[in-house]
Amino acid sequence: MARGLAFSDIDLVVVFPSLERAWRESFTEGDFPIEAFVHDEGTLAHYLHADAESGYPIMVNMVATGSIVGPESERARLIQARAANVLAAGPKPFAGASYDMLRMKEECRVRDC
Repeated sequence: MARGLAFSDIDLVVVFPSLERAWRESFTEGDFPIEAFVHDEGTLAHYLHADAESGYPIMVNMVATGSIVGPESERARLIQARAANVLAAGPKPFAGASYDMLRMKEECRVRDC
């Protein structure tokens, strides 16, 4: 089932057994723009953790809700389940310095500082 909009791209997360480094690549296939995020399990885990910590788990959502294709479907399901667990856990509590900074910015915005 297609979930994108008319002008959406295809986000493709590719996981290899081992890589020297992760990379991101944009290309088109026919008329379809594709954004490939190429990882091994270690680099993907690192990026998913950083993504979740940022408070904007875009990559986590891609992995958790995406369709699995390819021969390593069992391994992919485990990765997908871990990503789904991260989403289910929700955001970390918003407190401390980041909370204080946002509160100050919003207060200033409301007061038109």
